[in-house]
Amino acid sequence: MELKIGDIVQLNSGGPNMTVTGFLDKKSGGLVKKGITAGKLNKSETNTNDYAICQWFDNVGSFKEDIFLISTVELKQ
Repeated sequence: MELKIGDIVQLNSGGPNMTVTGFLDKKSGGLVKKGITAGKLNKSETNTNDYAICQWFDNVGSFKEDIFLISTVELKQ
């Protein structure tokens, strides 16, 4: 899937709408999943086809950020 920064996505399994804010390759994405925050890594502005960095607000208005394998999200129209 060809995502770009600013796209609105949702997990394939549902959930909130999220905004794509950057991309990480497999190596960097693996480091995030081990506890290193995405902000400490070199974010890419171009789609690496590995991980998308997404931001959203949960149902109580708290700001959230996480990374997701691009294959696990779908572009919202």
